[in-house]
Amino acid sequence: MELQSSTGKNSTTRTFIAITLSYSLQKEITKIIAQLKKEPLYHSIRWTKPKNLHLTLRFLGDITQDQLAKISLELFSCLSKLRSFTLQFDTLIPFPDTHSPIALVLKPVTSNELNNLAHIIDNCVLQYGVSSEKRAFHPHLTLARIKHKLPCHSTHESLAKIHLPKLVLEVKQINVMHSKPTPLGSYYKSLMDFQIGG
Repeated sequence: MELQSSTGKNSTTRTFIAITLSYSLQKEITKIIAQLKKEPLYHSIRWTKPKNLHLTLRFLGDITQDQLAKISLELFSCLSKLRSFTLQFDTLIPFPDTHSPIALVLKPVTSNELNNLAHIIDNCVLQYGVSSEKRAFHPHLTLARIKHKLPCHSTHESLAKIHLPKLVLEVKQINVMHSKPTPLGSYYKSLMDFQIGG
């Protein structure tokens, strides 16, 4: 566990818990994004910077330094009992559906280890004043955000053209991230990282 935060005890920080990507996987996904950018259909959407790619496990909202400290101790205890695991991303789709997509995402192969990790994290944070999550857990990597409605048929055709290489990530740690909205998109900074399995 490594703390990177220096905010005051009573100040709040907009945070979420995520799996960040290895540099090699960032490079592979950057190639996929480069292919998508060639499609005229996607010229007006906002692309995720490679360094900002992540898989969100739990959004925490605005929490205090005291909450962060308590949550971190709980996470450290729970995650030390788990083992690292591997994720493979094999599906490129509009999200959450084809009729009103708000993003283009990569989805992983269904993973019991990932679902269990998200469940454990959810139980950890609920003890310390974090709001219950109303939405079901749908793991994904956001490649781009869509502002205007896209034609369903054209979107399917364009995504079907993309050949996905083997996209594998060894999940050995998670990060508590700070999120700050800016006119150019969200700014992310890791506040803490936790090794899975100690």
